[in-house]
Amino acid sequence: MKHNIAELIDLPALQNVMDALFRATGINHALLDLQGRVLTGAGWEDACTEFHRVYPESCKNCQISDQYIFNHLGCATYVGYECLNGLFEYATPVNINGAHMATIFTGQILHAKPDLARFRAQAAQFGFDEASYLESIEKIAVIPRERMPAVMEFLVELAQMLGRAGAMRQECALRIEQDKRRVAREMHDELGQLLTAQAMHVAWLDLRFGNDNPELRAKTGEMAVLLEKTIHAVRHLATSVRPAALDLGLLAALEWLAADFSQRSSILCSVDAPSGDIALDDATATGLFRIVQEALTNIARHANANTVLISLSQQGVSLRLSVRDDGCGFDVAAKRDGAGFGLQSMRERAVGLGSVLRIESHSGSGTCIKVELERAETAGSTSQA
Repeated sequence: MKHNIAELIDLPALQNVMDALFRATGINHALLDLQGRVLTGAGWEDACTEFHRVYPESCKNCQISDQYIFNHLGCATYVGYECLNGLFEYATPVNINGAHMATIFTGQILHAKPDLARFRAQAAQFGFDEASYLESIEKIAVIPRERMPAVMEFLVELAQMLGRAGAMRQECALRIEQDKRRVAREMHDELGQLLTAQAMHVAWLDLRFGNDNPELRAKTGEMAVLLEKTIHAVRHLATSVRPAALDLGLLAALEWLAADFSQRSSILCSVDAPSGDIALDDATATGLFRIVQEALTNIARHANANTVLISLSQQGVSLRLSVRDDGCGFDVAAKRDGAGFGLQSMRERAVGLGSVLRIESHSGSGTCIKVELERAETAGSTSQA
């Protein structure tokens, strides 16, 4: 079972460590996932965020740096590189159970007082505002090259510590998921079978003795109704622990969910998806299923909708999921700060999957909930050199 890096590392705590390190050393650094998203960071340099990464020609140099670092991360505990824009950057991988899942970068730094003539020429070459660009260059920390092994020793140990902590969380999450499957199946199968057997016993009592005993027939009738409600409650609880339909894939689970929702709510719900199922790891499939489940709950409670469309598609490495209704809609901006539990839960699940929940809605025009995931790990981590 695969996990997103944000599920395995305490990012707020790491951000505190990063901030403290920056205050103590003046060296900027960041943790990036394999899609180049910045998870934590401290001390970005204006030379990169305002110039190198913004202008197309200078950004090509940054991309060359990214690719060099990525290609060499497996060759040593850390990689150092002078980018073609004249700044130095270092990186060390965060490996969790043998898989490269993120990278700690430090830079952009200089090892000596900047050669302003070089950077002045660079400003002219790329079309930068010279005065602003040189001012940003003069702000960059100058760290003697001989200090970098000690700095990287700390960051390598930090990366390894994150890897160990992530591995423990991953193993714990795997055990929890296995326990959920076991509990859900035991509830559905064993407890469900026992309750069904009791219902059969009650039916036998009614058939055998009920004709001559109206009081017994009334009591067995009450018992039969209670047992039926209990069986439904157990099945619902087992599904809430882990939907058995997910064993058949996310598409099958969504089709089951849509049919069940239509039956319970009288709102027509359909699924638009590829004819073949999309292969997903269990954590991702479960997370997406829960987002749709919560969205449908919100629709039933608040939307006053007639129809709902669940869409699942894949385009390249992107997996897109949306839930659209034709209900009353709402003011997204007004709801943002006071979001209810349902919206907050969906947002948290999307973050756990490495995505962002997007909500499109206006009063009187329905609502669309969207989640987009990058499924493949790309080679070009986006650093800031």
